[in-house]
Amino acid sequence: MVKHTNSMLSKIRKLLKDCEKDKKILKQSVVEAINHLIDEEERNNGFVDMQTLKANIGFNSISSFTRRTLYNRVRDTDYKVPKAYLKGVEIRSVDYKELISQYGYDDNIVYIADPPYFSTNCDTYTQDWNLQQHLDFIMEIPKMQNLAFFIGLRTGFLELIKFIEKLSDIRFDFRTLANSNEVFYIKNEIRGNCKIHSNKR
Repeated sequence: MVKHTNSMLSKIRKLLKDCEKDKKILKQSVVEAINHLIDEEERNNGFVDMQTLKANIGFNSISSFTRRTLYNRVRDTDYKVPKAYLKGVEIRSVDYKELISQYGYDDNIVYIADPPYFSTNCDTYTQDWNLQQHLDFIMEIPKMQNLAFFIGLRTGFLELIKFIEKLSDIRFDFRTLANSNEVFYIKNEIRGNCKIHSNKR
């Protein structure tokens, strides 16, 4: 994955050779060419590391990102590829329900989820994701021994969790790492030597 990102950034650098560094990209033809590269990468490889791209062609790494307005913040060197990067990890791109059906709730399984943010526009997702989908996912959380997932801090998700706890005996045991407008939730203690599975939005 890092190699794919480095390859994309190398192509983007060539497109930006006449664009001012750390400034908004004014040439619409360059913006369109970069977007074409992103679409092509997703078609060919099934995934684009948008978070890393955002740090290189967005206004900054934490602001909202729109592909219509890009900036020349591309780093001059490639990212280092760690040795044994994700060695032994099986990456699956399926509905989370299919993963749970196959692997269950064993304590040697780590689920990593990045679902659409609650109360936000989900038009860009290929799957239908509505309130019922949110509730279905939330009700799976207490069953999972090891779960890490991202969720928006300002989306009303915490209020929904508290409401469910108030109406039931269900308790959600989380540790949280706050960063800007996102919260990374870690349920229970994620130990070493675990199988790791991730679901795609």
